[in-house]
Amino acid sequence: MLDESFLKLYLKYTSKQESPEDFHLWVGMTMVAAALGRKCFIKRGYYNLFPNLFTILVAGSARCRKSTAINIGVDLLKGVPSTRVIGGKITPERFIEEIKPLDGGSPPNVLVHSGELSVFLTKQQYGEPLIHILTDMYDCPKEWTYKTKNKGQVILNDLFLCIIAATTPDGVAQGIPPSALLEGFASRVLFVYQSDTPRRYAIPELSQEDEDLRLELCALMTKIGELEGEFTLTDGAKAWYINWYNTMEPPADKRLEGMWGRRHDHVLRIAMVLAGAHLSKEIDEGFLDGAVRAVETVEMNAPFAFAEIGGDQQTNYLSRAATLIMRAKRISHSEVLRKLYPCRADQFKVISETLIESGLIKRDEAHPSIYVWIGDPSPS
Repeated sequence: MLDESFLKLYLKYTSKQESPEDFHLWVGMTMVAAALGRKCFIKRGYYNLFPNLFTILVAGSARCRKSTAINIGVDLLKGVPSTRVIGGKITPERFIEEIKPLDGGSPPNVLVHSGELSVFLTKQQYGEPLIHILTDMYDCPKEWTYKTKNKGQVILNDLFLCIIAATTPDGVAQGIPPSALLEGFASRVLFVYQSDTPRRYAIPELSQEDEDLRLELCALMTKIGELEGEFTLTDGAKAWYINWYNTMEPPADKRLEGMWGRRHDHVLRIAMVLAGAHLSKEIDEGFLDGAVRAVETVEMNAPFAFAEIGGDQQTNYLSRAATLIMRAKRISHSEVLRKLYPCRADQFKVISETLIESGLIKRDEAHPSIYVWIGDPSPS
């Protein structure tokens, strides 16, 4: 086992890039998942669980450098020949052609990579069929069948699919078909939301140490890609997991019920990734605890990612106002209203009262025209 895991070294390597650390952590975990592939699994009685992750980074446009964070991680996968990266605008038929094996054997491990989710899941007529294909492939079926318009029936065996993509809260609401959000796709996705980043590097420069660290990460990624076989829980980890599983409580937010229903498998997938990052196939209590904490952070911030789902212009103003006050911590009524233009004063009165009654903000006791953020800020 490594003294320092791939993920710890990866966070050190990306520490000079402006994206929040949580984005880099999830990118790193998704790259490890893509490298492990279908040849790594946990036996779950009636099925095998594979370490694939559907990860979507969510933040306001440009602020958190989502695409840059993703590109840094994807670049390290070049040393894993068994993983194929697919991105850009694509039809369902073309996507299936891309993941078909070149030699008639099993398909490669597939990573769908999109710096902007709406480009991959375009609003053209093939966007919704494609998202249903991704949903079908999530469980890495032994055999998968699809009827194409021009080439008849296609049968693929031993699928393995990961997703790393980025979008904005508006992109979640507008770019993902309502049927996919209401049905299975959203429950399979880990929406990693961050409102802002504390990092500011006007002219980032990599030292020779940083360059050497990148080479070390590439070598580690290759070794991770060579792991194969069953991942097992230690006796202590089994007891830990059973206790955690039996004491889970459902979420208060109805939009998280689908994700919560798959929470137990999300945790095991991430525990596999954390173990794999240490070049280990043994999962102990520490890996499980880290996986639970990672999932809980996603669940805590997911409502911000879903803020504009099913909304209208008023919903948009509400989301923007909450973000403005959260970033500022303290801000005057007039400044918020000015930044929300063309929101009218009577509209904002309803918005401010909604945020106050929701327990996210309060008025300063000495200066009632100043709003103070008191909700749980997203962790950096």
